Amino acid sequence: PSSLSTIPYQCFYGLNATGNVYIYSDTVGEEAFANAIFGNDVVFSCNTIGYKSFNAASFENKDLDLTYVDEIACQAFYESNVESVVFKSGVVLGDSSCGNGSFDGCKDLHTVTFNGSATIGMFSFYNCGSLSSVTFNGDTSIYKDAFRYNSLKDINIEGTGVRVSRYSESFD
Repeated sequence: PSSLSTIPYQCFYGLNATGNVYIYSDTVGEEAFANAIFGNDVVFSCNTIGYKSFNAASFENKDLDLTYVDEIACQAFYESNVESVVFKSGVVLGDSSCGNGSFDGCKDLHTVTFNGSATIGMFSFYNCGSLSSVTFNGDTSIYKDAFRYNSLKDINIEGTGVRVSRYSESFD
């Protein structure tokens, strides 16, 4: 089919994809692509990336374009090898059902760009040791420990409305 409502739990767990992967669905379910290997580009066109959907996934193209994704659940990309990520305006990282930490433990991640408003939940980029640059381009809420334990050198705020939660340890 040209689209699928939900990619089910562990549907492609451990996949070894040698070609491009196109994800056209409303929701990528829990652990749907956990431990997968992606040999070429992955095109994301979905509303929600669920809990641990790409947990420990390995991407050949380590620059993710998530400009068509509305919500990224907790630990969706936990310990994956992504290097840079671009988000759409209005993106929400983390959810109330399972917590936060969307990119927790992504040790190769070095650049993050938000193309407009965003809600960045607790621990979203926690323990991303190589993260050195983040750019905000709009009304953004940043919650506790969102950027804790990383190497941020450049924080670029383009526009107004960036709010850090009352917790001073959002950036460490």
